[in-house]
Amino acid sequence: MSFYTEPGYDELLNAIDDEGGVVPCQQWPDLFFPDMGGTSEPAKKLCQGCPVMLQCLAYAIKADEPYGVWGGASVLERKRLKRNARRAAR
Repeated sequence: MSFYTEPGYDELLNAIDDEGGVVPCQQWPDLFFPDMGGTSEPAKKLCQGCPVMLQCLAYAIKADEPYGVWGGASVLERKRLKRNARRAAR
């Protein structure tokens, strides 16, 4: 269990542990939090091969992560996914 309390974070950490504890975002964290105006494409490409990509994306959407690339999606892309899911549920 972690000290961080956002919903789903412990599940994400467990999934990472189940995969051996090494995922791209931990190896190159700066790529996943680009400076304003920087590109998120390198991080998104690394996410494509990550074994916990879907768990990571689900966590970020659920927790409304305000920064960075999570599960192959930028903040704006995650907001769009969440908005589309709400519309589809109506």
